[in-house]
Amino acid sequence: MEQVFCANCGKGSKKTTEIARYPRKHPYDGNMIVVLTRHSHPESANPWTEYTVWDGESYEPFQYGHFCTYRCACRFANDAVRAGFFREQTNGV
Repeated sequence: MEQVFCANCGKGSKKTTEIARYPRKHPYDGNMIVVLTRHSHPESANPWTEYTVWDGESYEPFQYGHFCTYRCACRFANDAVRAGFFREQTNGV
């Protein structure tokens, strides 16, 4: 899925990522893009390095259709009503 943007605020959808965990200071050896690196405490019993990786093209869909949050969806709807937009009445059909 390609990146989509919120119809209200313009925020982009999040990257679809995975987590790869290696022994401490072991470099990531996969073919994905590293977007975040975290390390355990140096004195922990089993030190590790954690890589958050992304394939370079996948994004998560928004939970609220064309909007990043419920708040953005409500703001957009209220602004549309204030601007004079209403659904056509169907008379119960």
